[in-house]
Amino acid sequence: MRAADGHPQPYNTTKAVYFEIGNEIDTPDWASKAAAMEQRAVALGKGGTLRYVCPWQCGIEMLQQGGSRFGKQAYFDRHTRDEDATVQASSSITQFVDTLAAANFDARVVIWETNTGYLHDVERAIMGASSIADLDRNADAARVDSRAASFCFEKSGHDDLWTGAGKGDQGMVFFTANQTWAQPPAYAHKMIKESWQPEAIAVTPQFPGTLNIVAAGDAKTRQNLTIRIVNNGTAAVNVTLDFPRTRHAAAQKVRQQQGNNGTVAASGGGGESAVATMPAKLTILAGTNGNFSSANKATDPYAIVPTTEMTTLGSTITIPPASLVIITALLQ
Repeated sequence: MRAADGHPQPYNTTKAVYFEIGNEIDTPDWASKAAAMEQRAVALGKGGTLRYVCPWQCGIEMLQQGGSRFGKQAYFDRHTRDEDATVQASSSITQFVDTLAAANFDARVVIWETNTGYLHDVERAIMGASSIADLDRNADAARVDSRAASFCFEKSGHDDLWTGAGKGDQGMVFFTANQTWAQPPAYAHKMIKESWQPEAIAVTPQFPGTLNIVAAGDAKTRQNLTIRIVNNGTAAVNVTLDFPRTRHAAAQKVRQQQGNNGTVAASGGGGESAVATMPAKLTILAGTNGNFSSANKATDPYAIVPTTEMTTLGSTITIPPASLVIITALLQ
């Protein structure tokens, strides 16, 4: 069957291989199907390497079906809306994980559809970047291993999800008969992917305000540093970064103070080190004049695209309104 589907060679199980059994449906025979697949995997010398995903509708009934035998090979696929895709707001995820833990069930979670009641504009890009940051910050508690967007490729102007409601035109990449172009949410995902680092670094926002901040690095080299800052507000905010005196835990604090005009920066103070003088690249995706409704029209397909500029890690950095700013640096 695999060969007939166009994949004659066995799947590369040195990487994570997921099989979702059903999509947004009750799947009462999930466990028996997963068991049959695992039996074949064992026969091929691949036992214990595949991951079997059940739609969220499986619920705790999956335990009763014998799903607990698969341990961390078992997954639940949670479909969400961008505005409730954060771990904090989507309490059903953490509550469900608590139930799993109480039952000594090691199953984990993926979020493979993030619907949105919003369009393809900067607002969706900011909401998506915020939810990814929240999931990064809380992934262990929620057992979330991966997240995917939805409505990725769409005919420009097509509205079939909520016809007449003005909410169906959600594509991240648009196409017409002679043109294809990206929308702001596509650029946000691209920016995050290209700057991804595997190890979370603690960040302590002293004045959180409208900013959502996460940081990550590479534990192997202890050199690659990424700081992602989302500004959900309508005013620009200036920030400075405080660093400990060792490069091994850079980006420990972010100092921000939002004054009456939204642009008053706090001073660095106390934690400066040689890290602060190191060069850093800013990649910025922002709405036009802070407009959350900004998007890329067919007549102006590059109106909202990422821009880059160089700075130093110790400099005051302006975070525009309605923006995603990613700071990357190679620590020496």
